Amino acid sequence: MLKNPYSGKLIAIEGLDGAGKSTQTGAVISHFNATCAAQICATFEPTEFLVGGLVRGRLLNEWSCTPECLQLLFAADRADHLEKEILPLLERGVNIICDRYFLSSAAYGSIDCEMDWLMQINSTFLAPDLTIYLDISAPACIKRMLDNGRSIELFEKEEILEKVGENYKVAFEKLKGGMDIAYVDGNRPPESITLDVVNLINEKIFNFRLPKVS
Repeated sequence: MLKNPYSGKLIAIEGLDGAGKSTQTGAVISHFNATCAAQICATFEPTEFLVGGLVRGRLLNEWSCTPECLQLLFAADRADHLEKEILPLLERGVNIICDRYFLSSAAYGSIDCEMDWLMQINSTFLAPDLTIYLDISAPACIKRMLDNGRSIELFEKEEILEKVGENYKVAFEKLKGGMDIAYVDGNRPPESITLDVVNLINEKIFNFRLPKVS
């Protein structure tokens, strides 16, 4: 993947469905907006653009296609996302938190497709400056989704999520040294997770370190 040449920074939040990515994205954006510490905005994948709509329809079983077709659509949606939204904002110096990005394709897509192929079709895209992985078990994710009244989509069955969690770790190993990836324990109260995510962004993106408590 390509190194970010822009003044704005791209942060990806990854994890299983139900891990709390959207909750944390919103909380972190609210934190930075409230403190005026940095200009930062949120986005997500799949997008609400045309190709992203096709992807969402497939995940909801509204239509069918081969696994390879679905993953090519994910890549096409990412290319569209970069061109229409992410790159113009980064170029203007706006920092972005993206709820899901490339590693979601590697982890979820490799259930049915070769991970090396998935990495290849995403290899020309911009790499995140920081990827934060919310680490939580598949059963806990399923319970959260059911408690929240969510319907279970294509990739949200417990046994599939177990495999996705394993795939994330394989992808992290393949990318070791080439991408900044941080684990955050997602089994705690949301406020504690938000604090860790904010501190990671401050340290790794804005080079701000909180003083140690003596």
